[in-house]
Amino acid sequence: MGGHDGRPVVVLADDDEAITSNLAPFLERAGFTVHIAPDGEAALDLVERLDPDGCILDVLMPRADGRGCCVGCGRPGAGCRWCC
Repeated sequence: MGGHDGRPVVVLADDDEAITSNLAPFLERAGFTVHIAPDGEAALDLVERLDPDGCILDVLMPRADGRGCCVGCGRPGAGCRWCC
């Protein structure tokens, strides 16, 4: 949890670049390190690799939707503790 610079790490998953390109800078200014995933499977890969402090998930995405990611985040070995 937390990035190497001490800032909380968030995975932002959305297939709409207009959303991620606007929301990611806002979150970064608020003190988060943001990693963007274009779909649910990529989000789960980031969760397993980064052990983020939280996830912000679009409900409707290709390959795995936000609800599926929340279920996946709760599986053993996945690090994300909070999804919204």
